[in-house]
Amino acid sequence: MRICLAPMDGITDLAYRTLCKEVRESYGNPEDTLMLWTEFMSAEGYKHNPPGVIRHMFKTDFEPQLIGQIFGGTTDPLLHCAQDLVTKYGFTSIEINMGCPSPSIMKCDAGSAMLKNKPRTLQILEELRTQLPCLLSLKTRIGMNEADKEAQFNFIIEASRFVDMITIH
Repeated sequence: MRICLAPMDGITDLAYRTLCKEVRESYGNPEDTLMLWTEFMSAEGYKHNPPGVIRHMFKTDFEPQLIGQIFGGTTDPLLHCAQDLVTKYGFTSIEINMGCPSPSIMKCDAGSAMLKNKPRTLQILEELRTQLPCLLSLKTRIGMNEADKEAQFNFIIEASRFVDMITIH
């Protein structure tokens, strides 16, 4: 079985992930796979100040299935950040956060703001898929509101062509 603990800003830091590992080792089945996500990190922030934002992504050797979650509204910062996480920091998976409804995230066209322009967002996912040599995950929402649910369902189906896993916020 895979045990997956979703990312939560301000919670899924290194100490939390270490505790999850210890609980799994004490009470879990040895054949279970523990998959953990980091807190999310701004790809744009990483582009301008890598040391200032990489603290969200601290990784240890015991976390081979660690998924680095990033957010951003354009391809270049997302791609640069994801490539560095894979090549410099040893992450095996990257998740693009398109689920966060926080106004501060949405004002930079990131998080769930990416769902306002689904065709452009699909282009970003396609570009990331062609450039990243790792598992790619998408965190999204059921919809921005009740009226958006059908369009979002169709978006999720289209997005599944470019990602290995989809999580719902």
